[in-house]
Amino acid sequence: MIRSIWIAAASLFLVHSAFAQPNEIRKSICRINNTAQEFNYRVPWLPGQMSGGSGTGWVVKANRLMTNAHVVSNAKLLTVEKENDPKKYVATVEFIAHDCDLAQLKVEDPDFWKDTKPLDLGPVPEIESSVSVYGYPIGGERMSVTKGIVSRIDFRTYAHSVMDSHLCIQIDAAINPGNSGGPVMQQGKVVGVAFQGLGGADAQCSREKSSASHSKDSAARTRRMWAT
Repeated sequence: MIRSIWIAAASLFLVHSAFAQPNEIRKSICRINNTAQEFNYRVPWLPGQMSGGSGTGWVVKANRLMTNAHVVSNAKLLTVEKENDPKKYVATVEFIAHDCDLAQLKVEDPDFWKDTKPLDLGPVPEIESSVSVYGYPIGGERMSVTKGIVSRIDFRTYAHSVMDSHLCIQIDAAINPGNSGGPVMQQGKVVGVAFQGLGGADAQCSREKSSASHSKDSAARTRRMWAT
């Protein structure tokens, strides 16, 4: 079924470079598995409930992954998996920005980074232009690639933090839970990050992506916050 999704626009951390080829893109995307434990604020002396979930990440720079904050929130153990590699690698959260639903991860094992390269960021896509959504949605073990059309560019409140409005891009594409954090590509560059569904009656057929440019600024701001 074709679904309307929103993606976070990618132009905030714009980088100029040659287009990545499809095979290069796939090598730089991974599945993220999160074993989480949420803090119990009502009875803080008791351990919080354990839960599990998965999402998608991608190489944003040398030896670093980008994904959604909600994919890795409250993580007790994070593992990442690459296509055609049976090994599970341990990852840790380096920076997290809940306001814009983004997080940067690091993986210490050098074997994980073999044959990967950072995906470059592109500008905000044009209305009615085509994009491709890469990720690991539920319903299968292999990577999924779906195509969609940009139908709207707007400012919306991100569902994870419900704090303030940020740039969002609406597209139509066939996606499922697990795509969160995955790159939305156009002409070999990341133009957004799949990240949330709409509420109410649209909850079963809507997703969003944030802009890549917003992601860069937010990641830099988060690093400054941690540094101070």
